[in-house]
Amino acid sequence: MRRGDKENAFITGYAVGHKTFTDRSIGVGFLRKDGFVSRDAGPEAGLLKTPLAALPGEGLTVNAIVRGELKVRLVDRKGKALPGFDWQDCIPVRGDSVAHRIGWRGEPALPTSEPVSLEFSLHDGEQG
Repeated sequence: MRRGDKENAFITGYAVGHKTFTDRSIGVGFLRKDGFVSRDAGPEAGLLKTPLAALPGEGLTVNAIVRGELKVRLVDRKGKALPGFDWQDCIPVRGDSVAHRIGWRGEPALPTSEPVSLEFSLHDGEQG
């Protein structure tokens, strides 16, 4: 069950054996929204590249805890950065959010006519 920026997971535990009807407890655990899997990077930057995909065009957000810096660039099917969407164009992301807005200088419109790959460069953080 989703509650704000958290996913609730209800848990049952038994003192002796599974499905006994004595000495059992019920609890709830909390997970970060859509945080079932993450890619983490330490002091050395890590790189993650997605498969080619069409972008929806209405913006790009990323679920991440960034103590250092996160940047994103868009590349074509040959691996060449699209004009306006290279590393130096990306506005660095920092902080903790389930929906960091990714932006590039000059605010170019996301390309929607051709599939692209996203490349993420993460230094000291956790990307969900």
